[in-house]
Amino acid sequence: MSYTATPATLGSTVTATVDLTTTGHYFARLLRSDFPEQRTLPSGYVVLVGGPRIAMVKGVPGPLATFQILIPNDTALCGRRFYTQAVHFGGGLSSALSNSQDFVLGR
Repeated sequence: MSYTATPATLGSTVTATVDLTTTGHYFARLLRSDFPEQRTLPSGYVVLVGGPRIAMVKGVPGPLATFQILIPNDTALCGRRFYTQAVHFGGGLSSALSNSQDFVLGR
């Protein structure tokens, strides 16, 4: 497991960390989707986020790539689900996928 994150509560900041030492890559990028997916790629990695809307967060360097994601303090978002997974890339290696982190926004 290379990807960890703090809980997503309304009005807080989620801190997501990707440990790139597990694969030797230089950068990580986060994928976010409103839908879960499970699709095995030819490389053997499994895509765990999918659907029509996938957002990417700009790549961050490692060895511990850290992302800060602000969660609005909007009660209309309470209970909303989203799914994330990190892509490891850079360093002359083929890209790799992390485990996923699934979130349900709460108070």
